Amino acid sequence: MAGPVMYPAVTWQGRGAAVLRVLNRVDSRIELLTIPVDGEGRYGSLHIALHRCVDRPPTLPGDAAIQATMTDDSDPAVKFDGWMMAAEPALAVLQSPLYQVSVVSCGGDVRAPLVGPLPAAPQPRISTDTPTAQQTVSGDGEALTGEAGVIQLAPTPGAVQPLQAPPQSGRRQASSPSNETSSGPMMLAPSAEPSAPAGAGPLPLSPPSPPPDPARNGDRLPPPQPLQDP
Repeated sequence: MAGPVMYPAVTWQGRGAAVLRVLNRVDSRIELLTIPVDGEGRYGSLHIALHRCVDRPPTLPGDAAIQATMTDDSDPAVKFDGWMMAAEPALAVLQSPLYQVSVVSCGGDVRAPLVGPLPAAPQPRISTDTPTAQQTVSGDGEALTGEAGVIQLAPTPGAVQPLQAPPQSGRRQASSPSNETSSGPMMLAPSAEPSAPAGAGPLPLSPPSPPPDPARNGDRLPPPQPLQDP
């Protein structure tokens, strides 16, 4: 996110008047003087000629500065010619045993130097280009990965499908087709007869009886007699 647009730190706006605070060291009386630019002001024996007054634009920290010439009619040695600033009053002061002068603010109409309008705030650029997509293939199909997210496509032919969980075993009634659940049809109970293992083929039959031996006919047992009713 772009920051707010501000004027450069060296920018000053010209104004048409200045407000000064004058302290009389003898009786500790304070007076506020409003002097127009290119005008003059007096306080006691102090004479002030104001040449310029500038202040900061609204987007910068408040400050004011004046360019003035000050003289004291009672003391020709007291003289000031230069700039005074409101935020830094100790940079330039009037060397007078009787008066102390400080800058309060600027006012009046707008004069030179003039500040231009603020530049337009940079707008975020919205790209209309189609985002580049990177194709990745996984075991369960294809996925198209790009700036908009991941889009699942149809499974790739021949791709290895993940194993599914076997359906739960149970007994299903033949007369009730509604016993099938969402997990799949229920398995029937295993039959009582043992089934042949997978891949082993059919079970072998019992071996046939051996043929009668003619040499041992005498050893045969007599055939069983039918039972008679009493």
